[in-house]
Amino acid sequence: MLVVENVGEEFGEGEEVFDGISQVLALCYSVICVPVLVHMMWVNIMYFDYLDDSDIRLAHGHYYVDVKTTSRYKATFHLLFFFRRMLVVVLLLFAVDWPMFQLMALIALSVIGMIYVGYHLPYRNTENNTFELANEAFTFNTLLLSLTSMNSAFDLETRHSILGWWYIGFWVGATLMNLFFIIYAVLFKNYETTLGYLSMLKQ
Repeated sequence: MLVVENVGEEFGEGEEVFDGISQVLALCYSVICVPVLVHMMWVNIMYFDYLDDSDIRLAHGHYYVDVKTTSRYKATFHLLFFFRRMLVVVLLLFAVDWPMFQLMALIALSVIGMIYVGYHLPYRNTENNTFELANEAFTFNTLLLSLTSMNSAFDLETRHSILGWWYIGFWVGATLMNLFFIIYAVLFKNYETTLGYLSMLKQ
């Protein structure tokens, strides 16, 4: 089993942070994801002009649910989202010895994601587009905080206290924002459905 030791006063020498099992799981994840990504791309290329047809939507609509089909860039939103998640897994598991490279790559992906969502607005409704932009903003800021906490110009106490609390605050804010959008979607956007569900529970 491969074990990488993280040496440094902040983490303690000899602490195990990564092993071969994680690599195997990442490879399995990639093996599963690649055929799905290829099939999503094939559907978008072959059936782009017919994505709104009932038969095509019934067979492949799960690949582009809730997204616009007016252009390939918008219709492939879920494909790009899936591909990005696979890249993140590979970065986090196989570049563990290069944390600075990990952070810079993740920041680059976040910036590309913000530009893509902000320019194309791939979702059919404004709420989902706003939600995605807000998520990207939170992700970008937490990555910047992580990058700042690695800066040796700050002493350990500052990195572990002030910057740490800012880091926690951003993630708490992101979690609360996600909960807000979920509650908003369930209680307000689907008001009639919610009332019907509550009345069914009362019975």
